[in-house]
Amino acid sequence: MPYDYEDWSRLASRFEATPGQEAEAAEFVAAVSDAIKNSLTDRQRLVFMATVVNEVPMDALAEQLGSTRNALYKVLFDARKKLRAELVSEGYLPALRSP
Repeated sequence: MPYDYEDWSRLASRFEATPGQEAEAAEFVAAVSDAIKNSLTDRQRLVFMATVVNEVPMDALAEQLGSTRNALYKVLFDARKKLRAELVSEGYLPALRSP
């Protein structure tokens, strides 16, 4: 699955955002893009991009990769956890509070 930052950089313009909001969105997109490239394994990146960004159904991806839905859900869970941790450490997301 190809990953192209340029596709994401136009995301804010799909909404009625002010120039300031577009700039903030572009900065956040760059942070997410960097986290995807630098924090995820190749497998995590493939599954994340396919299911979250490109909206490939999990069943179809599992069949294509010769895997199971459950195995891919675990890969996706771990990828999201890594991305969140990276975005928290960089100050783009708040840390989760313990109950």
